[in-house]
Amino acid sequence: MLLSRSVRLFCACLLVTALAQFVPLQDANLTTLNAAHDPNITISYKVPKGACKTAFDAQKQFSGWVNIPVEGRSTSLFFWFIEAREPTSTLTIWLNGGSGGSSMSGFWQENGPCEVVEKDKDHLEVKAREWGWDRASNMLYIDLVKFILSAPEFVILTKPAALSRLLLHHPHHQRQLRFLQRNNHLSS
Repeated sequence: MLLSRSVRLFCACLLVTALAQFVPLQDANLTTLNAAHDPNITISYKVPKGACKTAFDAQKQFSGWVNIPVEGRSTSLFFWFIEAREPTSTLTIWLNGGSGGSSMSGFWQENGPCEVVEKDKDHLEVKAREWGWDRASNMLYIDLVKFILSAPEFVILTKPAALSRLLLHHPHHQRQLRFLQRNNHLSS
């Protein structure tokens, strides 16, 4: 029984989304930093080689985990950061809504810099998305799959600590950090 093109594409995106939820045990290519506001918060990231083809090879990407102690246990949020095509652009944080909603579905299927497409009848490939939001902004995709329900205070209390260390490690994004520390409003 052959699956339709849309079902195969959906399954490929679902698999990538599911695998993004697991923190690797050890990876020699990870860089780990402690948050400036709380040394118990760590940010582990690496440059994902070949996973997402962007419009320009010079665009930097970082993916990894923000590890935060909540109620005596360590919790991890997966993130993927993509620099904008223009280096002076703003920063957009993408959070897919709903319980169990992964921001990786927005990354691969909606507005990310790359997309999974059908190359031929039995093969899929990743290609640069011409109209991805990285045309106009640096993009930070954050997965909040279960922690919004289990620890609602977690996002509010840890956002400044996690983002300040991540962005301060890359000084050319400090202007965006000052913007993030203002009162911002979201709508859907």
